[in-house]
Formats: sequence, structure tokens, C-alpha cells
Amino acid sequence: MSKEIADLLVDLVRGFDRRVHAADDGAWDNPSPCEGWSATDVVNHVAGNLNAMAAALTGTALAELYAADP
Repeated sequence: MSKEIADLLVDLVRGFDRRVHAADDGAWDNPSPCEGWSATDVVNHVAGNLNAMAAALTGTALAELYAADP
């Protein structure tokens, strides 16, 4: 992965993180633009994909990655 792509990915994850932290506490059950999905569903989906990417990039089994998560 080139540094430019890695930097772009980091910027995108940080932007997503800012949006997640800016959401009101009562907004997590709100529908998302993805039909049938809540805001929580979207965040869980993105987090799962990021964890899978981290596991692939580090050679860590996904189960190990989740087991190490506090």
C-alpha cells in the first residue's frame, strides 16, 4: 500500500470517527441511508470492515484481534 493511499485511509477513518463522536446519544436507532439499517448498524459494519482490514494487514487472525479488544 502506498503512503498516499495509507494517508487517505487514515484521513477517511478520522473523518468517520469525528462523525460518530458528533452524533447525539439518542440518534443511534435512527434509520440510515442504507435501507433497513440504523446508524448503529452502519457503524458496526464499518468497524467490522476496519477490523478485518487490520487483521489482514498484520497477519493476525480476526478472532485474535477481537479477543485483544478491551
